[in-house]
Amino acid sequence: MTAIIEQINIQEVAEHLQLLQSEFNKGGLLEHLRAKPLLDMEVNDGDITIFFELDRDTDLTVVFNTEYDRHTLTDLSVRHVEVDSDEGVYEIDEGDHSAMVLEGKRIIHDAVHYKLLDEDSAIDTDFYHEVYA
Repeated sequence: MTAIIEQINIQEVAEHLQLLQSEFNKGGLLEHLRAKPLLDMEVNDGDITIFFELDRDTDLTVVFNTEYDRHTLTDLSVRHVEVDSDEGVYEIDEGDHSAMVLEGKRIIHDAVHYKLLDEDSAIDTDFYHEVYA
């Protein structure tokens, strides 16, 4: 398990989220998500969880704490990042989470904008000017 812990870090997770989010603009992710999800989101009262594959052997789970103002999602923070690979399951905490929060906000904003969330998970966001300024 040590080899994976040394290879996967917060920056790599943020970069992969950025790659996934950039596919929205090309229409690729939008089409894939409608047909077969590349990532899955679970929206709860106190958090939003994003599940996705880093590669064929490694799945990642990013749990964001959420802050709302009158039913509008206004902010996120990283609760934890879990890596599930052939070598085991572990959490990574070390590193600057700001890039991951920004990409999480973009993905959540785009999922709301493109109506990819089911009715039970429907939320409003206040991220557009922050993430696309």
